[in-house]
Amino acid sequence: HGVARCVKGEESVSGDSFSYMELPGGKVLLSLCDGMGSGQNAFFESSRAIELAEQLVAAGFQPRTVVRLVNQALVMQEAYHPLTMDMAVADLYSGLCDFTKSGAAVTLIRRGEEIELLQSESLPIGILKETQPSESMYRLKDGDLIIMMTDGVLEAMPGVDKEGAMKEFCMGLSGKNPKELARNVLDYALEQGEARDDMTVLVAGMWKK
Repeated sequence: HGVARCVKGEESVSGDSFSYMELPGGKVLLSLCDGMGSGQNAFFESSRAIELAEQLVAAGFQPRTVVRLVNQALVMQEAYHPLTMDMAVADLYSGLCDFTKSGAAVTLIRRGEEIELLQSESLPIGILKETQPSESMYRLKDGDLIIMMTDGVLEAMPGVDKEGAMKEFCMGLSGKNPKELARNVLDYALEQGEARDDMTVLVAGMWKK
């Protein structure tokens, strides 16, 4: 896996948080959390949400339940701000991957010359007492790439079909180093426009040993 990041404007701290964690039983967790706004407060809130999600996943909770529990923890606070949550839990033995999104930006799965877009119409967490995250199961194969990003990456893209433009770019990505691929995606977005929000790209590749 590899990560590339950029902060908004003159900010010194990104409000985005990310996680890559190996789990028992040959599973891995990939997660992104976008704190509303930018700067230290947004980072504090998003990093706490990521830490809680890690603890819950490690304890054996299903991703959909994890998102709901993090949401409940947020709305119980006296002061809180909405967050987007994007999670993928992959079984490295079976290839089955559980993608769970709540208000999160598109995830791209590239397999050879094809790319599938996983999108969410659900609200960010921390808005309602009950949340309904979007969930989809996908069986990964040797050579597949998972490309996750916060919405700041897409906001830098011109035009209406931002997801389509990103899909077209990712079709032409070459190489197998996830960190370089994440950097390429971020650089492409920055070439299209300024960083009006914090930007994070998380890329993971699946290969047979």
